[in-house]
This record gives sequence, C-alpha cells and structure tokens, in this order.
Amino acid sequence: IRERFDFVYHNNEEVKKLVNIPILGTIPYFSAFQGIRNKKTNIFTILENPFPKEKKENIKNKKYESFIVQDAFRNFFTNVRFIEDKKKTHSILLTSSLPSEGKSLLNIILAKTIADLGLNVLLIDCDLRKPQVHQRLGMNNLKGFSDLFFDNKYLWTNALQPVKNYKNWDVITSGTKIIDPIRILSSEKLKILMNDISTEDKYDFVIYDSPPALAFSDSILLSKRR
Repeated sequence: IRERFDFVYHNNEEVKKLVNIPILGTIPYFSAFQGIRNKKTNIFTILENPFPKEKKENIKNKKYESFIVQDAFRNFFTNVRFIEDKKKTHSILLTSSLPSEGKSLLNIILAKTIADLGLNVLLIDCDLRKPQVHQRLGMNNLKGFSDLFFDNKYLWTNALQPVKNYKNWDVITSGTKIIDPIRILSSEKLKILMNDISTEDKYDFVIYDSPPALAFSDSILLSKRR
C-alpha cells in the first residue's frame, strides 16, 4: 500500500474505477508517523517537530512532504463539507477495515484541520476496545464516553475536554473501560445522546472514532444511531 500511495494520490479517477465507490480524498504516506502506534507519543509533539533527526540537506523535501499531507487533509475535508446534510451540526464517523490502519490518527488530524480552519469541532472516542485519542492528545481518561451510560448525573457536556491551544476543539475520551461495548452501543440512550449532540449549536462538526469495521460491529451500531 505504501508503495502505491503516489499512484492513489495522483489518480483518483483510476481508484474510482477499481473500487466503484465515491472517493472523498486520499492521504499520502507521511514518514514522520512511522512506528507511531508502538509509541504513546503525543501527536502535537510530532507535528511541531516531525523530523528532529533529519539531515539538513534533506529537510526541504521533508517540509514538502508535510505540506502535501496537510493539503491532502484540507482537500478531504472540503469534499466532506459539501456532502448534502440538512443538519447544522454535521456528524462524521471514520473507521478502518482492520486494526492498525491509522484511523484514530486520521480522525485526530481531520479534527485539527477543521479547527485550524476556524470551525468548531468535537472529537468523540467511541473505540471502547483499544482507545487511542486520549494518549495521542495527552489527556486523562478517568471519565468519558462510556461513563455517560452508567451515571445519570454525568452529562456529555461534563465529559468535554478542550484541546490545548484550541478554543474551538473539544474531545470526549473513551472513558472507563467496559467488558461489553455492544451493550451501550445498541442502547436507545446512545441515539438520544447523539441526537442531543447533533442539535447543539456549539459545534459545526462532530467526529466519532470507532473500532475497525471488519473486526467489530461497533461502527455499524453507531452509524445506525445517528
């Protein structure tokens, strides 16, 4: 896949023919993220200094690589933004097919892209199996999404954590680890919760990070409750 990223990035029409589904965007390989899954590194640490050990003669190409990735996310968001949706707050669920494909990383950078453009965004970590968002953003995960279903006094507004240096980007982490995520993801309370969030005037976009679609049914349950 890595070897074909350049092909994908420059030949969207060919990709459409291959998979026969709409392509909203393609994200090229970014070498600064290599091996990030095995390190619990704050994403901003990498973005602020993506190539700390790079030789001076190679830094120009690396900066160009960073620019291409940033531009790809903005193009992706532009296409998402113009999907027809009558609701004021737009809900997005991004997942992957299998584990370790970088979907949480993509969700975080998409949220950052939206915030950088001056829009209000809420990122919710609904991956109750292997949550990553709190680690990548350097946040505590004492309470979060899962706790909204077991504590009636704990409202979703109480679960909000602002992202450092961003007034327009909030996060709800995954919360207390539970044994059976399907129990809450198939509940009527989830539908009420998602509706409450989507009708809130505070956010332009709400992004839901969920487990891989081929491994678990969580993403399907979340999309049905929208």
